Amino acid sequence: MVNETETIEQSNTTRIGLVGITLLVIILEFAGSAFERTELAHKINLWANGFIEPNQMGLFIRHLLAWWTLAPMVLFGVVAIVVLRCTPRQVFLLPGNSTWSIPKTMVILLAVGICEVAIILTTQWSNLTFALHLGDMAGNLFSNAYEELLYRSFMLGMLIRFSGRPWYAIFLTSLLFTLGHTQYMGWISLGFFVLAIPFGWITWKTKWILWAWILHMLVDLAVDPFFTQGHVGRVLGSD
Repeated sequence: MVNETETIEQSNTTRIGLVGITLLVIILEFAGSAFERTELAHKINLWANGFIEPNQMGLFIRHLLAWWTLAPMVLFGVVAIVVLRCTPRQVFLLPGNSTWSIPKTMVILLAVGICEVAIILTTQWSNLTFALHLGDMAGNLFSNAYEELLYRSFMLGMLIRFSGRPWYAIFLTSLLFTLGHTQYMGWISLGFFVLAIPFGWITWKTKWILWAWILHMLVDLAVDPFFTQGHVGRVLGSD
């Protein structure tokens, strides 16, 4: 009887933790994203755009600062570490030890990366035009790292710790990752969700966000030359 009562109490606690951490993550995500609409963000945007011509330095600066990702990342970091008392292992190296070998991980990364690139390029085959923007691609080294810290470190780590459901955490962070890339529409938007699932899965299995960042870079380096020209055009045309 006591064991049954304890089991019910644990189940209720887990359920409350799942709902609570979900609401907290969603609130923090929208609160952090709100920074992009502030006057300060607008001024930073104008300042960075002034460096774009003729040497693409502005494209690099935009990604280096990446205020649209840095603001929620800092907010999540403060809440995770200061408020919720998550340890560095729980938000940078997920709970538990991985038995995956480095060679095995690298093979999986390469295979998944090739599949993801093929899916993205195939869905947009008729509209592909190549344009190499070095500043944009070099800046991805930093902005992708910020995204991985936000989605696959603080957010995924918090969700796994307080919900106890890794696949739920992967699904929710993938959904929010997609919503964070609303500048892409249609199949590309759906592609971001499909992309984010392996990012979260490889982080969960290896217990280290480094591999998700490497996978993220592999995909971007192959795909960005075909898609960033639209993004760059909007940047150059902005006030």
